[in-house]
Amino acid sequence: MTAETSALREAIEARVALLSGWTLVDIPPQQLAVTDVPDAVPDSVAHLAFTVDMPRSVFESERQQGAGAIAMLAKTDLVIRFLARTRPRDKLDSFSAALDAERDLVRQVLVWSAVRAQAAITWRSTARSKSPSNPWYLVELTFEALHPVTLS
Repeated sequence: MTAETSALREAIEARVALLSGWTLVDIPPQQLAVTDVPDAVPDSVAHLAFTVDMPRSVFESERQQGAGAIAMLAKTDLVIRFLARTRPRDKLDSFSAALDAERDLVRQVLVWSAVRAQAAITWRSTARSKSPSNPWYLVELTFEALHPVTLS
């Protein structure tokens, strides 16, 4: 089974949105930033608001798939960004809650990948940032998805 890049992105968005309290926001993924929560993200949904980006794919090899179809094996970077609200005075439990939310998201993506044969997904890295001037952590998780893409 092939996992077209757009279908893979949509499946990841749907899977993360199943987590309690998480909201997919309809903005370009790069606009979700710790320094300025975009006006398009209402304050009521900004906590655990997330975006899914696929900024890069590298194509590994070509293979035939019967009936003349050609597929490429792709390694696609999958970047999920989310905001987590801090409590007054940046209490340590706010950071712990953000780490717990990160863990829940990673589990949701990796368990889905293990059950579905669409793509093999690996967690590669996490970047966390906090602006001193606002109440938000920005967490950016990078995964790598190995999946076929049909070309014809």
